[in-house]
Amino acid sequence: MRQFGSFSDAIRFGARLTPNQAFRKFFEEGATCAAGAAIHAWLERPLTDDDVSVEGLKAFVKANHHFAYLVRVCVDPPCGCEGNIDGSIDPYTFEPVINHTLNNIIVHLNNVHRWSREEIADWLQGEEDKLGYVTLSEPEHTAESVDHHAAIPQRTQIRAAN
Repeated sequence: MRQFGSFSDAIRFGARLTPNQAFRKFFEEGATCAAGAAIHAWLERPLTDDDVSVEGLKAFVKANHHFAYLVRVCVDPPCGCEGNIDGSIDPYTFEPVINHTLNNIIVHLNNVHRWSREEIADWLQGEEDKLGYVTLSEPEHTAESVDHHAAIPQRTQIRAAN
C-alpha cells in the first residue's frame, strides 16, 4: 500500500490512475470520485465493492490515521453553499446538522457541483496548507514507474516544537 503525506496528494495520484470521474459513488468501471481516487491510489489497484464497504473504509481510516483532519476540521465551503450540505440530521431533534467538515465538502463538491478531482485536490491543498502541511521533497523515481504512476511531491505536516 502506498502512503501519502496528504489527502490532496492521494486524490491527484488516484485521478491519474482512473481517467474518468464518478459521481454519487466511490467508483464505477474506469471512474472514481475524489475520495475514491484517493483510496485507489492508496491501494495501488482498482477498487472493489469490499474496499468501499463499511469495513473497507474503516481499514482505510485506520491505516491512514493522519487523515483524521478530514472529519475533524470544519471550514466554509468554497462553493458558497450554506446550511446542511451532507444531509445529516440530529437523531434527537430531527433538525439538520450543519457539518462542514473537509470530508463532507469533498463529497459535496464532487457530487453536487461536479468539480473535477484535480480542482477538489487544489482546494483541499489550500486547506491543508492552513493546517501546516508542506511539500518536503519528491520521492525517488524507480524503474517500476510508468507515466500514470509518475511521482507526485509528498506533503507532510510539520509541527513546531514547544
